[in-house]
Amino acid sequence: MTFKHTITLLLLISSLALKGQESFELVRKSVFIDGSTSIGRFSCVYQMDSITQVSVGKNPEVDVFGFQLPVKEFSCGNRMLNKDFVKTLRGDEYPNIEVVVEDFYKQGIGYAGDIRLTLIAQDHQIEALPFELNIIEGDTDYLEGTFLIDLNELEISPPKKLFGLIKVRNELKVKLRLEISG
Repeated sequence: MTFKHTITLLLLISSLALKGQESFELVRKSVFIDGSTSIGRFSCVYQMDSITQVSVGKNPEVDVFGFQLPVKEFSCGNRMLNKDFVKTLRGDEYPNIEVVVEDFYKQGIGYAGDIRLTLIAQDHQIEALPFELNIIEGDTDYLEGTFLIDLNELEISPPKKLFGLIKVRNELKVKLRLEISG
């Protein structure tokens, strides 16, 4: 970590700690969905470049921010995986995944958010999801929160290939990455 990044981090943390309600600007939102099969791993990614002002502080009356993720625009590495991803999430019937950050607030030395994920017309609530601040030398700083989704809870049947020899495991890891301007 360079001196510049250290100073930036200290100023960000101290300014947020001194004021009850602070905000910052997001320049990119990324969602990574990682899973595994009986023969390996896969990762599907969607990135959205857009500027969003985020308020820090508990405010149950107002959603902090939200975004739509077009299921067909996730990149899973190859066309066959992309097709399986869309089929599994019923992308023709439910073309978008919706992510709404209902609250975003300081928690200890980090941040946390209350998240509502709408997937296949079902809401999945994640309370107090921790977001870690990552300072990357020579790159954009970002906040990242990770949670797990069980496909069985959402009544999603994982795809099977080669007469059931290749199966997707029921648990997916979802990472929300929020890149900060600065």
